[in-house]
Amino acid sequence: MKKLFYPLSTRVVGVALAGGLVLAGSALAFNTVKDKTDGPSVNVPLDETAIPREGLPRGSFAPVVRKVAPAVVKIVTMTKVNNVSIREFPGSKDPFWQRFFGDQFGQMFPRGKPGTQFEHGVGSGVIVTKDGYILTNNHVVDGAKEVKVTLQDGREFTARLIGRDPKSDLAVVKIDANDLP
Repeated sequence: MKKLFYPLSTRVVGVALAGGLVLAGSALAFNTVKDKTDGPSVNVPLDETAIPREGLPRGSFAPVVRKVAPAVVKIVTMTKVNNVSIREFPGSKDPFWQRFFGDQFGQMFPRGKPGTQFEHGVGSGVIVTKDGYILTNNHVVDGAKEVKVTLQDGREFTARLIGRDPKSDLAVVKIDANDLP
């Protein structure tokens, strides 16, 4: 019985260590990337007016949601990705996986023809100025070739990236519109 589990446990430990090294290396690489985006500085006016609470049901966020919902936007991105078949991944010829899946392991999950394809992503953002500056997450727009913004009223705009900060996972995009909520 020990002969059966020993090779399996060493592989599991090896895979866990390799995964940890890849994760640590990725974190280090992403935290050392400097993003130099030259763009205009934005001065965002801050409305510190308190929302009146008298007459509101206790514990309800409905009035706050009603007030800020028009400023929430949907962001759809399109990113170029290189399509890779699973049979090209390291380990697809590993006897451990072939014991369960046979020689068809790499053919079980085909991802189409190799080459460049496009991947769509969806996220959200919030309008912070009336002239179209929108705050979103960096991971939403990271690597995007095209960014589309849809407002609550259904209007759609193509946005351009103004700046981003991977460490705080924040990004600012701009749409050409005026008198936004």
